[in-house]
Amino acid sequence: MRWCVGTAVRASLLVSPRLAVLLVRRLFAAGGEQSKQRLDKHAPPDVVVLVEERYGDEDDILLDIVRLASVTRPLPLVLWVHGGG
Repeated sequence: MRWCVGTAVRASLLVSPRLAVLLVRRLFAAGGEQSKQRLDKHAPPDVVVLVEERYGDEDDILLDIVRLASVTRPLPLVLWVHGGG
């Protein structure tokens, strides 16, 4: 069965990437909430999350900031850029 699905997805890519994109989206969405619940118990209690903070003039120039509320000094920055899809 897996072989058939894999072959069908590869064949569909010759025409359009749409089927593969829908399958990947469904796989990510399926376990997202369970993964979040499992990971939340490991997060420090004073985490502050700022979602969709604007850093430019255009509508889609947004970023999410995750930091500890208890920290008052400058810290190193991790910038994670996702290329989209």
